[in-house]
Amino acid sequence: MDSLDFTDATHGWVLAGDLLATSDGGATWTDITPTAAMAVRRPGPTTPISDMTAAQGLSPTSGEPRGTAPTIHPSPSPGVQTALGFDIGQVLCKPYPNCSTQQSINNMLAWANSGPYLATSLYLPSPNHLTDHYLTSTWVTAIQQQGWGLIPIWVGRQSPCACKPNSGTYPNCSLFNPLIGPDVAGAQSQGTADATTAEGVASGLVLSGVAIIYKNLENYDPASVLPGGATCGSVVNAYLSSWDTKLHADFYSAGVYGNPIPAVDWQAHVSPLPDDAWIAQYPATGKAPAVTIWGIGTAYKMTDAMWPSYQRIHQYTNTHSEAWGNTSSFGIDGDIVNAEIVSNNNMTNYTYGYSNIDCTNLGALSVSPAAINDMSNGTLITGPGQMGTIVGSFNDSNYHWHGFQNVGGTCSSIDFPGAMDTFVYGINNLSQIVGYWYDGTNYHGFLKNPGSTPTQLNCLGGISTFYGINDASQIVGFAQFSNDVGQAFLYYKGQCYPVGSKSATGYTLAYGINGDATVTGDAPYSFEESLLPPSWTGTATPVVPGGNSSAYANAINANNELVGYYPSSACMNTDNVCGFLSTDNVVLTLLTYGNFPVTNAFGINDFGQIVGFYQDSLGNEHAALWAPQ
Repeated sequence: MDSLDFTDATHGWVLAGDLLATSDGGATWTDITPTAAMAVRRPGPTTPISDMTAAQGLSPTSGEPRGTAPTIHPSPSPGVQTALGFDIGQVLCKPYPNCSTQQSINNMLAWANSGPYLATSLYLPSPNHLTDHYLTSTWVTAIQQQGWGLIPIWVGRQSPCACKPNSGTYPNCSLFNPLIGPDVAGAQSQGTADATTAEGVASGLVLSGVAIIYKNLENYDPASVLPGGATCGSVVNAYLSSWDTKLHADFYSAGVYGNPIPAVDWQAHVSPLPDDAWIAQYPATGKAPAVTIWGIGTAYKMTDAMWPSYQRIHQYTNTHSEAWGNTSSFGIDGDIVNAEIVSNNNMTNYTYGYSNIDCTNLGALSVSPAAINDMSNGTLITGPGQMGTIVGSFNDSNYHWHGFQNVGGTCSSIDFPGAMDTFVYGINNLSQIVGYWYDGTNYHGFLKNPGSTPTQLNCLGGISTFYGINDASQIVGFAQFSNDVGQAFLYYKGQCYPVGSKSATGYTLAYGINGDATVTGDAPYSFEESLLPPSWTGTATPVVPGGNSSAYANAINANNELVGYYPSSACMNTDNVCGFLSTDNVVLTLLTYGNFPVTNAFGINDFGQIVGFYQDSLGNEHAALWAPQ
């Protein structure tokens, strides 16, 4: 039994897998579970999510009719998008309200062409939210034509014990208006009515392709007891149950936005389960944001097995100012999306500038940059002209290799203690660095945490080399078992998971990983593989940008933009290579450097900044940064 509440001496409600009600003090119970006889896009199973252990390998939505066995890691529905997004309460328009719909449309186009974001929130007009004068059907149509993915969200009624910001703690605080409840029966009818209204508002905005609406729930304590005796959690869950049921009946998916504690302790027990979860978890003061959908909410017992299959949005920063494309600055929250939204793609104008980033202060003979994160001098990039932290390796005058870190144009060396050579290949926003070192005989992988000495790590019993790391501290690399046999792996929370297949005479190499745990590498042909906990098995997809099967895929970012290199006639002759940027095997741009077209791209951050090298007319290689303009 998940929860039991009575609104008076005779009327009660219990959630025990199914939703039951009584009107005689519990002598008899009636099953009021919403009917399963509906065509639902992605219904949740009847089993509470807390019972779905990692060992079972189950996902909290199954793609099967309610009551059947869930499938393992279903393929994403057509509305699923993998992208960076931003959340803003009103459209991009300043000074508000003395601007215009067209000004906002122009601002959105500037952000599309210059910023990193492919999706944005869409606050449907509702109670408990400011009226947005410029959110019209004209605006929505124009934004969709620009290519934006949209995340429809309905604020509406809030928990009966949710306090307005900075107003105290329940019950001694200012409450929202209107509220859910005040009892279970009232909440049930409200959930159905509000879902109907939200659907109508979305339709009125001519929102093309809408298939999901997220219910906003500001933070509340689910255990708080209301005057009638019910808990806030039970009342909100009754509302969500009806909200989900109504949306499913009308062929929508149902999402929920909120904080980890209510999501884990209560919302994960709603029947039917919300199809997608949008979780707000921000970094501690002074800490870097984790641009990933995994490992979030761990302090609140949220596990990777909850909503694992293309069902997560992580709001990784709270309100801060950003400006793109010469617009005014706007206060936004940052989101990484791997969930169902009103998806749209292929909108970014890929115009790149380039610059030399050789580490001249280290006296390097050659420099090989390998990765770049989203942090500019210790803070998240918020506009053009800022450069992420770069890592890689350089060769000294004695022909030994050292790792380096480039912060704001200044390079410092990184060495594994006692190593003959040190190679650095990956960095995340938390300044964790990975690579491998050479002892004169073998190579060994390592992880370096900020301010600490590198620590050796090994995977799968082979000689390990580490290449990429994301903000969930998921690391990819390669374990070699003999001269010709090896296996790519993903290292996470002390466990090693094979990536791709291994044969008696073959190998796979994993080079890059993004915040969604999509891995790139070669086997020996380049591939992408989408990995999902808890089983960490995915399907490898060949990377053939522009139909070129000789491509090598080196890195991938949160927008699924992939960089690497392949032979091209654009690079002097077919024996030389060009760095490329692509998505969905479509080449978005070839990376050239002035009159020196021979290039190689090794790393890309979530803001589209790319690092690699170019070759000058004498055949010398130089470190390069390509940045969107």
